[in-house]
Amino acid sequence: MNINNDVFFIGLDLDKDLVKNGEISDIQVINRSIESILSTEYGERIFNPSYGSSFKKMLHEKLSKNNAELILNNAIDSIKKWEDRIIIIESKCKIIVNLSENSIMLYIPYIIKKSKVSSTFNKKVSLT
Repeated sequence: MNINNDVFFIGLDLDKDLVKNGEISDIQVINRSIESILSTEYGERIFNPSYGSSFKKMLHEKLSKNNAELILNNAIDSIKKWEDRIIIIESKCKIIVNLSENSIMLYIPYIIKKSKVSSTFNKKVSLT
């Protein structure tokens, strides 16, 4: 059996242009990573207890303008700590609170460092 020394992934159908130096820098993969960071509470990963954020925990507090800003800042800080393939455009990040629907909408624009492609992570969260 002859094995090629190139990087390969079993079970993943990836475009070779997405994999550079063993790193995947696709928008969908980045967004899934951000979703993972925000949906994982500190201590939830046994072998990496510092991974995650306080995002879910903060959503259970009474929502106000000040809390919304804290939620957004916590999300940005956690993403910056764990997702080093991107640069977050902090001046354009926002959180929209919709009290009538009891929900928030999170917008986190970013640029992928290697490809210079820009995108926005959008997340609507119902607080009910």
